[in-house]
Amino acid sequence: MTTVGERINERLRELGKKQEWLADESGCAQNTISKLVTGKSEKSRFIPQIAKALGVTSDWLAEGIYPKLRVADASGDHRESAPVTDAAGDSLAKLDINVVPASKPQCLVPIISWVAAGEFATSQDVKRLNGEDVTDWVRLDQNHHGQYVFGLIIHGDSMDPDFKEGDRIVVDPDAYWESGDYVVIGNGQPNEEATFKQIVKDGPDWYLRPRNPQWPVRRLEVGCRVIGRVIFHQPLGRKL
Repeated sequence: MTTVGERINERLRELGKKQEWLADESGCAQNTISKLVTGKSEKSRFIPQIAKALGVTSDWLAEGIYPKLRVADASGDHRESAPVTDAAGDSLAKLDINVVPASKPQCLVPIISWVAAGEFATSQDVKRLNGEDVTDWVRLDQNHHGQYVFGLIIHGDSMDPDFKEGDRIVVDPDAYWESGDYVVIGNGQPNEEATFKQIVKDGPDWYLRPRNPQWPVRRLEVGCRVIGRVIFHQPLGRKL
């Protein structure tokens, strides 16, 4: 089991960054980062913002619990490179339609409609997908994700300029999410599309924030639910 400091160093090496950069990026004092890296401290209230600066989940940084990455981009930033384990491959092979292992370390993820995504109540609903639900596939070069990941194709401009129409995203219903993450939300109504926004907390309330400033920020209403966190983004026309 690695320590918090070892995991910070691991991620800094991957990013080619130093502790000074992390302190500036996370807004933490250099002394706070140093204590975590050297093992003088294993806990800190700044873990969430340090994890966000590193592009990893708070669970992974604090406890070593996967998934590791918050969002992987097809440009090559923040993605895993080790092959999918046999254990994961065995479990995925039992599903009728789900993440299907391709040539290691890549796998194929089914792309579905926004209406189909909006009807999911639990991650197990993805297991019941059939061939008619799948419109295409996206290749995922990432190891640590849940068994029930699925893909969506962005439509509309509410998430411009970071996510454009035609881009593909992969959603993990089992992934831990927190304020600041990109998530897919269902409104609890049948035959209605899911929506994709950044979820943020302000005091006791949660809000759905578009990236496009021309779109309004909305409160997360009662009855709405987070279907899953976005773990991968493939811009239109870019291939792995």
